[in-house]
Amino acid sequence: MIRTSITAFFGDEDASAAMEYILIVALISVAWLYIWREYTAELTQIYDRLARDLRNVKIG
Repeated sequence: MIRTSITAFFGDEDASAAMEYILIVALISVAWLYIWREYTAELTQIYDRLARDLRNVKIG
């Protein structure tokens, strides 16, 4: 029963379109998460460099 239900689901045109949409959204989400992780890592490095440079500034 489950096998025939799954076969019917993937044979249905609307279900196939829905699965394709879900797959595309998942792939785009993974790409955005990777980009966000790289972006925050770069910002952290910039902030660390700035903090280190500001520690070396002598006022007065």
